Amino acid sequence: MKSVFFAALFAVLLGTSFGIVMLKLVITDKAGPAPGNVVETITKPVQQDPTEKASSSTIGPLTTYIIQEGVYSTKQSALGVAASAEEKGVSAQVTEINGKAYLFLGAADSLDNAKKLGSTYQTLGFTVYAKPFSVAEKELKKISGEEKSFFEKAISLFNGLSASSTAAITDHSLSKDTAIKSYGNSKGNQDIEGIGFKE
Repeated sequence: MKSVFFAALFAVLLGTSFGIVMLKLVITDKAGPAPGNVVETITKPVQQDPTEKASSSTIGPLTTYIIQEGVYSTKQSALGVAASAEEKGVSAQVTEINGKAYLFLGAADSLDNAKKLGSTYQTLGFTVYAKPFSVAEKELKKISGEEKSFFEKAISLFNGLSASSTAAITDHSLSKDTAIKSYGNSKGNQDIEGIGFKE
């Protein structure tokens, strides 16, 4: 019992002594410069890189080809059908336009491919309509140069990915040519060898 008490007392004394020594050192270091040796510090304002100024960009118009299951008066009705579609392994998206709920099951890069994709969904028991869907031109303000570059590439990237997903769903495979057109070109022709595409 005594050994524990002395160990604790020794630790407290050692810690206190060490703390006092450090306090003296810090106070000594913080002493100001001697009179007559005043150093004036001038802080320059940070200037922004002119290349990073906010700019604007016009995106679109974008025309894609969608597979529409139906139009519903309420979003809840559309969500109910969307849930049953997802139970069958079909992705579904509910979008409200002008107060009505549209249920989309897919998108393609052309009307022919949209019809082909729609036929695949019809075999699962869905009544679908393939039709063009346009998004009006939109001006984006106060965006950085990097964001502007991304948005300018977004349309071609979207079309390429639509073509890839259509091929993958309807043919149950993805050809190397389709992958290069949709993914490789959008990534600056990156090498995508060895992924195991259908020839």
